[in-house]
Amino acid sequence: SAKIFMIQPPPIPNSAKTITPPPMPPEIVLSPLLLALIPVLAIFCKSDGVVSKPEIDLVNSFFTSVLNLNQEHRRSAILLFQKSKDSQLSFAHYLNQLALARPDPAILHMIVDLLMAIAISDGEISTAEESLLSNLIEQLNLADSSYHQYQRRKQQRHKSTSPRQTSQRSEYLATLGLSEG
Repeated sequence: SAKIFMIQPPPIPNSAKTITPPPMPPEIVLSPLLLALIPVLAIFCKSDGVVSKPEIDLVNSFFTSVLNLNQEHRRSAILLFQKSKDSQLSFAHYLNQLALARPDPAILHMIVDLLMAIAISDGEISTAEESLLSNLIEQLNLADSSYHQYQRRKQQRHKSTSPRQTSQRSEYLATLGLSEG
């Protein structure tokens, strides 16, 4: 439910205060989960060297359609995304922040699905994107995610003796239950 993302964040212990969010008006508050997730999205989008328009469109759609962020929260989320894509902090750092937010496993699986959709949105899944997805799965200890399903399909395809010409994008789309077009 979208309400989970709009709550006032609880006090953060000093040991966890490693994120310095961009300055925002005091009335605009993003949850600890979003303060960790948005930099993960930003660094992931930029991992292949450039943040493409399809990636931006997907993240924007996530902010408006899935999270139902109002205009002020959306503006804060975009500002955090823009600042985070050039952050000196690592993807692993933000994954630790994400783990500290203790999201429900269903939310973690939704995040994996979102990252997979971002990875295929520009037509090609880069080695960097694949590596970050793998790191996320391992660090957050996720079992049987859509990424695991994709990996199994990919391994089966490579083991197959038939000369199937399935693109990487098609594999991801099939895993997410989508089709071309």
